[in-house]
Amino acid sequence: MFEEKIIACTTYVTGIALLFNPAPELKYIGGIITVTLMVVGIPVVYELAKTFVSKRKRLKNAK
Repeated sequence: MFEEKIIACTTYVTGIALLFNPAPELKYIGGIITVTLMVVGIPVVYELAKTFVSKRKRLKNAK
């Protein structure tokens, strides 16, 4: 539960940080990330992160 929140917040913060980056290419990427997160919302990113973490834990336990 905690990992998913960290992933969701980190993605959002990364988008905002890239938005204020001086390099134009990174600005576009940051803008896309930030706008996408604003449109779909953090709960969607949270669900994706939850799926990712659960798959990772399953793979870890399978070894």
